[in-house]
Amino acid sequence: DITLNLGSSIINGDNNSGNGINISGDSKTVTIQATTGGVQLDNERCIRMSSNGSNITVDGGSYSLAGTHNAYLMEGSGDNNTVTIQNVTYNGERGFQLSNGDNNTILIKDSTFATTGYSAVYLGGNNNVLTLENVTITGGSRIMAADTFHSGDNAYATINITSGTYDCDLTTNDGCIISITGGRFSDDPTKYLAEGYKADYDRDARMWTVVAE
Repeated sequence: DITLNLGSSIINGDNNSGNGINISGDSKTVTIQATTGGVQLDNERCIRMSSNGSNITVDGGSYSLAGTHNAYLMEGSGDNNTVTIQNVTYNGERGFQLSNGDNNTILIKDSTFATTGYSAVYLGGNNNVLTLENVTITGGSRIMAADTFHSGDNAYATINITSGTYDCDLTTNDGCIISITGGRFSDDPTKYLAEGYKADYDRDARMWTVVAE
């Protein structure tokens, strides 16, 4: 188990310098903290997770990637992990991705992602659930629940959105779920609304706001 407190310190590197922070090992508790510090790289991942049965928290800090090669805030694999990302600011091509692995629970809250690439959030695998709470996403990328590495009778990827502002696309593969109970959206969220919710459109702002019926 470990707590890495960066404070105001910054992990940085040149082109193709590798991942900023690597998390590996099973059944661990790992906390990464920062105030004004964080990770700033040209390429690769700010944080790479390869773990099973661990409790991983990223709390605070500023993260950025200038390039487009495997450029993620956090990209992970493994089974039965609990991941929390909170109070984070990120600028880069892609945000969070977990495309394989089983039975992971992820919460991203009180954070801002400015993403320019394929996806701000991408979730695949089996029985994986991700919740977005008070997250702001800008830059025109997408939130995607995908059937990548899904198999058999396992549950497909599920993304729950409870609040926040999302200036990006919303996309699912067949069988996967995006369930929305709150937030503001540039992409029409109607087909992803949870039961008992509706989306009101503001023509001036060009945004839909999701509220209870």
